Amino acid sequence: MSIPPPVSAADQAALNAALAAVPQCTNLVGGYCTEVPPGGKGVVLYESFRVCQEAYINLPGINLLPDWLLAVMWALFLIWLFCGVAVLSNAFIEAIEIITMAKKKVKRVDKMGNTVIREVPVWNWAVANITLLAVGSSSPEILLSIIEAVLTLDEPAGEIGPSTIIGSGAYNLFVILAVCTVALPNGVFKTVEHSRVFWWTTTWSMWAHLWLWLVYTFISPDVIDLWEAIVTLAFFPIFVYTTWLVDTRGFRWWRSQSNAVVPDDEEAAGAAAGAGKADVFHSIMHYRKDALKGSPKPSQLYNNTMTSYDLESYRDSIRANANLDPHVPKVLLLGADLAVLESTREAHVQVERIHGDAEKAILVGYTCKDVTAVRGTDYELAEGTLEFAPGETVKDIVVKIIDDDVFTPDVTFQVVLTSAMTADGGEVKILRKTTDVTIVDNDEQRTVVFELPSFEVGALDPYAEVVVVRKGGAAGNDTVRYFTKNASAAEGTHYRSSSGELAFAKGETRKVVRVPLLKFDSEDLSLGMLAFHMEICDPSSGCTLGARKECRVRIVPGAKLDAKTSKAYAEGKPAGGYDLWGEWRKKFQTAVLPDYNPEEGGLWGTLLLQYMTVTWKLLAALTPPAEWKGGWPCFSMALGLLGALMFIVKEVAEMFGCACGLSDLMTGLSIVAIGTSLPDTFGSRYAALNDPTADAAIGNIMGSNTVNVFLGLGVPWVVSAVYYEVNGTFYAVFAGSLSFSILVFFILSAIGVGILLVRRGQGGELGGSKVGQLMSAAGYITCWLAFLILVGLYDYEHIPDLGI
Repeated sequence: MSIPPPVSAADQAALNAALAAVPQCTNLVGGYCTEVPPGGKGVVLYESFRVCQEAYINLPGINLLPDWLLAVMWALFLIWLFCGVAVLSNAFIEAIEIITMAKKKVKRVDKMGNTVIREVPVWNWAVANITLLAVGSSSPEILLSIIEAVLTLDEPAGEIGPSTIIGSGAYNLFVILAVCTVALPNGVFKTVEHSRVFWWTTTWSMWAHLWLWLVYTFISPDVIDLWEAIVTLAFFPIFVYTTWLVDTRGFRWWRSQSNAVVPDDEEAAGAAAGAGKADVFHSIMHYRKDALKGSPKPSQLYNNTMTSYDLESYRDSIRANANLDPHVPKVLLLGADLAVLESTREAHVQVERIHGDAEKAILVGYTCKDVTAVRGTDYELAEGTLEFAPGETVKDIVVKIIDDDVFTPDVTFQVVLTSAMTADGGEVKILRKTTDVTIVDNDEQRTVVFELPSFEVGALDPYAEVVVVRKGGAAGNDTVRYFTKNASAAEGTHYRSSSGELAFAKGETRKVVRVPLLKFDSEDLSLGMLAFHMEICDPSSGCTLGARKECRVRIVPGAKLDAKTSKAYAEGKPAGGYDLWGEWRKKFQTAVLPDYNPEEGGLWGTLLLQYMTVTWKLLAALTPPAEWKGGWPCFSMALGLLGALMFIVKEVAEMFGCACGLSDLMTGLSIVAIGTSLPDTFGSRYAALNDPTADAAIGNIMGSNTVNVFLGLGVPWVVSAVYYEVNGTFYAVFAGSLSFSILVFFILSAIGVGILLVRRGQGGELGGSKVGQLMSAAGYITCWLAFLILVGLYDYEHIPDLGI
């Protein structure tokens, strides 16, 4: 093989001059152009470069590869990135769940005129659902839109971000609804119980997209004025505030009293963990996280064993029972039993109404009945009639407890529902008529006892907290020993065996024992209420053991850890509190080990999934544990990582669309929207199967779509409009096909909402007969496909421009 002669200096100079005259390839310059690698060792010369092939992440010369190979390469890369979106979003979601669990103490005046301290949620459920939780589920789309707007300043406005916002809304409304509809067993209906909030957010969602279309098409075509951007962003706090009003006051906003669907916690300080009002609302975030960790077995899918805080609660089972006529109103006492300390002086027993016309008033008669407690000695008789006003769903029966200084054993009385009817005399069924109320005496003299006979802890909590108290004086030093023992929960499987000595120093009257809980397969909960026992023994001289020297600790699904406990764990010492570095280390251990259960099989699938996600799991493990400092450090770091990832997603999505011949608009509406919404699909289906209502599965769809518009477009619009205003120009956007896609989605979403209304009239938004399920799902999928096809035809000019 002959060696070619070296290039002469004259030829090299001529070549350099010729290359210098060729423009560099950019997102504005295509055709005949050059690409200069950073090292300056050579030049890549393109004969037919396309402007869509320019990206920050491209390696020099990569676009010389055939388009089909580029399409395959970018598609695989995009799939891998979407796995990262799901994993990092999960870390983000865990932090949001901890944040929204926060509680605070407030002073209130009870019905007896006494000033008491109550512990109430910091976040109203509806506000949390449309702010942090909606942002959590929509964060990839919102971040993508903001990042694209910042990167395209002084350049033509990008279309990937806005089209992903619209495409995600269409996917959420049509595809997720279809998946959830067909997920339920034949004949089972599930309905949206928080209907006022749902339909209010639906109205806002329709208005948000109509507003977008007006801005793009009529108010200022192809230009986003600064006032339009500000108004769009300002709609978000208005949306949040009005939704809070609808939740707490219905549509009578001038009323001062609260009538929230999920009431405030009225549990008195020191009452039993199960004695207060349990907030059984679970958001889509809760189920999405569980769904991504692993699907339950078929036998678990419709037993509601993973979503109720109390497996003994009849409330969840009757709501899921398809044999109950949803048109007949019903009332029930929440909880079969209740324990209150004598010193709290009040027992609050909840009565809830479900089903039927929520706007009809209901009258419920009640009274009290002695069991071992004596009326007039242990409690005061409470009887009368509860009046449920239109829209009210929960009311309290308040029984006054008589607090004396005489030691007596624990005693019990019953609260009984005696009658129920609508205000006009119509039928109302009573599903649970009685609740046993145990009055726990706290008058022992110089004794050590468990504060309550039973404690409750969530299976997702890291510890079980058991309270031991000293009564009758605290002048000296006392000690007792404690140990755990099995009941239906097994040591080493469900909890870690604990034993030791509690030392009450002078002045101390309360000690907390923390028993570590172990992670275990959730199907164990379906076997019944898991529990273990704890005993105290060997008191030191000077004190004795009281009647409650043994207690029962119940493990129920979900998490019971409140903000106060989280803070104690985070600020405590590892020996008795939160071990930050130990928990952080566990995150890395979990990241590198495949989540494989031999009983479920699927080894190769588990290994493949681990191979695809281990990098992202390790990256997510860098975020601090969600329980630390109330979740905010994890929230901040996860948000930053997710933002960096969405920048890469934007670049790769554009490259994939370019290689396949897809416009940025169609790439965002379809590929990116589907990829970022898939985790929500799994979570919604999981919620539809496991939650007793349809709220968690579909209740967040409309709120999320609204937040997508007001934040996902409002924030980048304000940033861009301010930037161009400062520079003396205007923010130009090409509405064209994007405006058409918004109009088509608005029309089709009205059809989708109509299907929901029809199904609600038939018994519930989700489920029903298999024929009905399939027909509804077909309608939703047809709407989604029609949306993509019509917008695609318009974008590729197969449909003439109608000026809309």
